[in-house]
Amino acid sequence: MFLLCGCFLLIGTNHLVQAQSLSKRPVYTSKWTYLHTSADAKSAVLGVLATEASVWLLDSTGTHYKVQVSNDDIGYIEKQRLTTAMFGRVSAGEPSTYFYRGAEGHQGPHVYVQAAELRVRNKPSLEGVAVRRTRLNEYISIDYYPLYDDAWIYVGDHFHENPGYIPLRFVGKQLSYTEVLQDYLAARDNDPAQEAKLAGRLRELAWLGKPHELLQGLRYFAETMQKLGINNPHIDLDFELFFAEKHAGYLSDFEQYEQVFRKLNMHYRLYQTKGEDGKITEKQTQAMGLRKVKQIPDFPECGWYPLYFYTNEHVVIAFEENQSTAIVGSVYSLLFADGVALVLGDQQIDQHYTEERFVSAFGQLLQADWIGEPHTYRIMNGDGGFFLFKFKQGLAVSFESFYYC
Repeated sequence: MFLLCGCFLLIGTNHLVQAQSLSKRPVYTSKWTYLHTSADAKSAVLGVLATEASVWLLDSTGTHYKVQVSNDDIGYIEKQRLTTAMFGRVSAGEPSTYFYRGAEGHQGPHVYVQAAELRVRNKPSLEGVAVRRTRLNEYISIDYYPLYDDAWIYVGDHFHENPGYIPLRFVGKQLSYTEVLQDYLAARDNDPAQEAKLAGRLRELAWLGKPHELLQGLRYFAETMQKLGINNPHIDLDFELFFAEKHAGYLSDFEQYEQVFRKLNMHYRLYQTKGEDGKITEKQTQAMGLRKVKQIPDFPECGWYPLYFYTNEHVVIAFEENQSTAIVGSVYSLLFADGVALVLGDQQIDQHYTEERFVSAFGQLLQADWIGEPHTYRIMNGDGGFFLFKFKQGLAVSFESFYYC
C-alpha cells in the first residue's frame, strides 16, 4: 500500500512525486480505460474513463491502481502512465459514444443538460443539498461515464472544493428549439405530463433564441400552464410575455441598431452635473465630492484599463487616456439614488424609474435572459461591449458598463 509509506510513485514520463495518504490534487490517465469493481480485468465494469480523466490514487496491486474517480466511485484501473498535468491529448479508440468531443473532435469530452432547472447537489444522491440549478443545454465537461443504473456524474469545480453532482439520466446531446418545439406539439393535448415538461424546456430555450421564438415559446408555455392549472410563483410570466412582445421588433441589423441608439444621446445627471462618457473631467468629479482611488473591487481584469477612478457609494467613474492622450472619465457603474440618473432620449432613468417604462421605451434595443438573470437587460455599446441595467421590485437599481476582452 504505497500511499501509506514514504516511497515514491512514478507517474508520468519524467515525474517523481512522493505518495501521500490521500492527495488533494488528482493525477490524470494517459489513455481511456474501464473502471472495474476489483483488480481483475474480467471483473464487472463500473464505468469508462476518458483520456486524461482525473483520478485520486488510493492503493496499488501488481497490475492495477485502486482509484477514486470524479463522481466518487471507487474501483480499479489497469496500470498505465499517470501524469500530474493535462495536455489535451486523446488516446486511440476512446469511445465517442460516451465522450463526445464536438463536431471537429477537438473539444474536451462533454454532454449537455436536457432538463429544465435541474438541481445540482453537493453529494451524488437525492440526500445531497441543492447548491444551484443548471440551465437547459448547459455544457458539462465529463471525464467518467458510469454504466450502472441511477448513476450520477460530477459537475463541480476541478479540485472538488465546491462539489456538485447531477443524475446521468438528465444529460445527452444538445437540444435545439426546433426539436423541442416538435416534441412539444406532438405531446400537446395527448400527454399532460410530457407536455408540461416540454413546455418548460421550450421556455428556457426560447430565452436563448430569436425574438419570434421567444414570443412563440412563452405563449405556448403560458397556454400549457393555464390549461393544466400549474402556477409557478417564481416565474413572472405576464412580464416575460410583455417583454417578448416589446422585443419582437428587435433591431438585428448592426448599423440600424447603432443609429437608433446614438440618437438617444446617452448621458448622466450626477449631483446636478451633466456628464458624457469620454468627456467627464476630474474637476467635475471633485465638485461632486467623489474621492480618487487607484483600484476598485471586482473591476474586470480585461477589456478596459483605467488609470484610476473617482467614486462614492453610488458612482464609479473610470479615467483613462483617450486617442488625443487627454485623461478623461467615463461612468463605469451607478447605483440609482438621489441625484444619480442616466438619460436616454426623453427617458430619465433614476431610482423611481419603472421596469415597465424601460421595456416599453427600449424593447427593440434590449437583450435579456430571464432564465439566467431575470430583470436584467443589455443595450449593446457598438461591437466592443454593452451597458447592463438591473431592476428590482419593478424599479431601476443599477447600471454598469462592460467591454469585451
